[in-house]
Amino acid sequence: MSGIQLEKDTCWLLKQWAVWAKSESELLKLYFPDMAPFAKIMCRNAGKVYAISDEQALEVDRAISKLRTRDEEMSKATALFYWLEGNTAATARVLKIHRTRVDVLVAAGTAWVDAILVDKIYTKTVRY
Repeated sequence: MSGIQLEKDTCWLLKQWAVWAKSESELLKLYFPDMAPFAKIMCRNAGKVYAISDEQALEVDRAISKLRTRDEEMSKATALFYWLEGNTAATARVLKIHRTRVDVLVAAGTAWVDAILVDKIYTKTVRY
């Protein structure tokens, strides 16, 4: 699997994680406690069938959580960007930072999540 394909897979996984996470309003409160009213508008996924399993979504969620302990701003930007379906301007408004900063943080955050997920996959497949 090439790096380019893996990056595309990671973006897709993050998009699907965001869809999955929207059904869990508690996740929004965890990452963005001041956005509770916004959650009521966005969380309308009752009965939705997800493109990823709960296990896959939880792996992505763990990666985002690890990123949060490493760099909270990057984690917030990455999670919110995918939560808002790739809307850079809206992410910048919520975080009160410039759009170019959002682009940089999301690119780095996506790469970081990609590295965590690749390491997880590699560790599971390689036996010493």
